[in-house]
Amino acid sequence: TFKYLAYKDFKKEWAMVDPKTGVPWKWNRKYLSYDHTNLEFREWWIQRALDMVAHDEIDGVFIDAIVKAEVKRLPAKNHAEAYWATATELRERMPEGKLLIGNALRVGHSKDGGYKHLKYLDGSYLENWCNPKPAALEKTLNLMSRALKQGRMIMLKGEPTHMDEKKLNSMASLDDRYNYVGKAEFIGFALGYFLLIVEKH
Repeated sequence: TFKYLAYKDFKKEWAMVDPKTGVPWKWNRKYLSYDHTNLEFREWWIQRALDMVAHDEIDGVFIDAIVKAEVKRLPAKNHAEAYWATATELRERMPEGKLLIGNALRVGHSKDGGYKHLKYLDGSYLENWCNPKPAALEKTLNLMSRALKQGRMIMLKGEPTHMDEKKLNSMASLDDRYNYVGKAEFIGFALGYFLLIVEKH
């Protein structure tokens, strides 16, 4: 079930249902899935985003897990197309100057790596961008470089996976933490790869 305040008026019939079983479709057998083929739901989804960006303190909206809306095994027919219609309508109705970012770019998900979504997005968040496989590294680098050259933003998932996390978390001082993570021994492949992406951008 959904627990965010925005879901106080969410209707259960908007959740995706497997027509063969009549049972709600769940991710990881736990989380309900949206059904973007439902026009009433789509209006609710769009309006919740517009409610947020109506606040001056909020710069924009982030759409997570876009790849899940395009999974072919979903029971709702033409769901990928329905999601696209929802997202592009949101873009059209958003106030000028507000950002729309999504978890869209991902090598291996589709032929274009999700690049088509940048038609309505201002940028993309990326997970698994530092995949150790050479082929994936090159494709991801090209995908991000292409997006940046089109004026789109790239936001990378980053975490200190290459150091002693227990030691880092034990440091009370922020200065101590910066001094620790700034050691030359932690300048590794991930940073070098990131700098290749930065280019002149």
